[in-house]
Amino acid sequence: MMPAFIASVALSAISLLARVFLGLPSPLEKLYNAMTFWLGTPQMFQLVHSLLGFGEAGKIAAFLGSSLLFIGGLTLLGRASILSASLGVGAISLVLLFSSQGLLAIVWAAAYAALYYGIRFVLQPLETDTAKRGTLRTLTGGAVGVLGLGAFGVLQPLLRGSSSAVAAPVANGNLPKLPDGIVSQQDLYYVSINNEALDPRINEETWSLELGGLVKNPQKFKLQELKDQFTPQDLEFTMSCISNPVGGTLIGNCIWRGLRVKDLLEKVGIEAGAKWITWEAADGFYESLPLGQALEDNVLLAYFINGEALNSKHGFPLRVILPGHYGMKQPRWLTKISLSSEERLGYWANRGWSRTAYVQPLSRIDDLPKLKAGEVAKLRGIAYAGIQPIEKVEVSTDGGQTWTNAKLEKRARYAWTRWSLDWTPKSGNQQLVVRCYANGQVQSEEVRDSLPEAASGWQRLNAFVA
Repeated sequence: MMPAFIASVALSAISLLARVFLGLPSPLEKLYNAMTFWLGTPQMFQLVHSLLGFGEAGKIAAFLGSSLLFIGGLTLLGRASILSASLGVGAISLVLLFSSQGLLAIVWAAAYAALYYGIRFVLQPLETDTAKRGTLRTLTGGAVGVLGLGAFGVLQPLLRGSSSAVAAPVANGNLPKLPDGIVSQQDLYYVSINNEALDPRINEETWSLELGGLVKNPQKFKLQELKDQFTPQDLEFTMSCISNPVGGTLIGNCIWRGLRVKDLLEKVGIEAGAKWITWEAADGFYESLPLGQALEDNVLLAYFINGEALNSKHGFPLRVILPGHYGMKQPRWLTKISLSSEERLGYWANRGWSRTAYVQPLSRIDDLPKLKAGEVAKLRGIAYAGIQPIEKVEVSTDGGQTWTNAKLEKRARYAWTRWSLDWTPKSGNQQLVVRCYANGQVQSEEVRDSLPEAASGWQRLNAFVA
């Protein structure tokens, strides 16, 4: 079984490295995608995060689990002849790759089967020669080392740390802060169905945006054509993640530039009967929206953020910007737009998450300075309610018994509202609470997890005043 194990590890490592550095399809990645799809259901998501927290540990566990499952399954094929085992590898690869590669999966499955066969064929003399078992053990260690390097390449972005924050009372000085005003592309939160190493790396020269379905003139557009043929629009807009916990940092305000979806669809023409628009992305993500919403003036296909091109992490070369909705409705690495008469349930909605993903009112304290009794301290934070303007922010310094209106700094229509409050604290333990008002309604006090319609509740912070 040792040669089969070496071949399985080597095949996994080679396919993984080929995926990371060359963009070739990897059966191991597809198994990982299937596992994360299952872990993305609300029930499993809640279980994973209750055990591992809101960081990236869940993705790491899914990757390691899928790797062990893949290698273990291929190793068991070693009980059969080399030819039979190779055919088994081809069949497994075909099943895993078919959904993303179509008929081309046959070619890749044959290639991985041939690679496995070649490795087993080379190792065959070592399997029957007891004098060379030491060489076999050395090769085993080397194969595991190569797989470890490949795994580190995939997991390294995750191991750098998470950009999410756990919703729990914190003491002075431990509060994660959000930038004032505009958030840089480097500081904007990042959430993906993959991890960063497996995200698309798109070449502008070979990329195009395909328009199809119920359109009169199906076309493909290069990025420069989109820039040249359509009037650019700028929009200051706050992006927020549906999985952001109360008081979390999965939110950021940026200035986006791109073209209006409305203008693009007017150019290709809309067929009678078209009611839904579907976005498809290079990472396999997809989402849909009622066509009427997509035709609103504020819906963009963005190629710039804060005056610079989107980087690969945030969707180069093109992503959807959709005010009023959470980020799950706004795919990155856009490759195709199609119109249809029926809804195509989105990637996350298929797992039980919200179909509409409308932003719910939220508020948070961003800056909790060092507090000293009798000295004025300035509390700062943000409030946001999607397309609804923030009307008022109230802060309580006694756990919600009394409330004081904060000073508001209103920005653009679809941007978060900054707030501040001068406070002279007394000594001892204090509990700060913040809430906002939008559309005549106070932000919900109900404590609710982020699944499936976004977290709710008032942020409460414990502070000790010296």
